[in-house]
Amino acid sequence: MKKNIILSIVGVLVVIGSFLLGAYMMTRSAENAPAASEETVNQKFSEEQISSITALTPGNIVSGQVITIGSNELDISVAIENVFDELADPQMTTVKVPVNKQDVISRLVNDPEAFIFKQTIMPLSEIKIGDYATVKVLDDKKVIFVTSQ
Repeated sequence: MKKNIILSIVGVLVVIGSFLLGAYMMTRSAENAPAASEETVNQKFSEEQISSITALTPGNIVSGQVITIGSNELDISVAIENVFDELADPQMTTVKVPVNKQDVISRLVNDPEAFIFKQTIMPLSEIKIGDYATVKVLDDKKVIFVTSQ
């Protein structure tokens, strides 16, 4: 019987001791932790970051509104928005997209007989200023998907 009482007292002391040690460690680590307000996040894009985002390198996707159309190129106005700066307006930049023979330009066209949209290949001359273009750059060509306003 005495053995059970001694074990119970030791158990209670271990629980109380571990609780006190945990509380001490929590207050100690809270004192040493840096304040959240000390860290700042850069909310402005550098020119290098903007050129990296809008570069026509394989694997990149650029999307925006067509602002000018040349004989073999499109100028697309691209909005770059920083998710860390919710109040700021997006930065606008222009991306020149050269269009080569191997590049594919397509648009969805409504097929009323089949009640579906079909993807059709179109020439550069059918793109209008104000259309929205999404350019997916592949290794050997670009796929340009155009939607009207």
